[in-house]
Amino acid sequence: MSARPLRVALVAPIILSLGLAGCGDDKPTGPPKLPKEAFNIDHAAEVAALSGDAVRGAALFRPCMSCHRIDEPQHRTGPHLLGLFGRQAGLGKSYPYSSASRKSGVIWRVETLSAYLAAPRKYMPGTKMNYPGVKAADMADLLTFLYEKGGLAPVPSGDAPKEK
Repeated sequence: MSARPLRVALVAPIILSLGLAGCGDDKPTGPPKLPKEAFNIDHAAEVAALSGDAVRGAALFRPCMSCHRIDEPQHRTGPHLLGLFGRQAGLGKSYPYSSASRKSGVIWRVETLSAYLAAPRKYMPGTKMNYPGVKAADMADLLTFLYEKGGLAPVPSGDAPKEK
């Protein structure tokens, strides 16, 4: 056997393994660290500025209940929405989020929820959410309800900014 085939036989598996090292990036490797700015958002002020009607928002949310829960942390076809505000899209061990959602880095707040709920597949191509979108006239009421009923995401210990 000449030296060339021997080198190929020894080097090829190494090159192949290096080339495949990036494969499977769709699988989560654990929750990424959120930037500290994510915890400095005044969600209550953002929602109050909407001047929405939570009672009307509850009525608008009724069709969403076929896929989402907001009264307890239990998933349906879609993820539960408890603690939605301040939560990073696609995180959570107990729901199989889309790759698009996991990789988005989106923090759910009034601005991002408004854009997403207006046109989910346009805002986040590859999302699993099969919904055409919320009308602009209904957005403030729906977001007010989601905030009042679902509230804020819990701040993970050690991730919140230190008070001065």
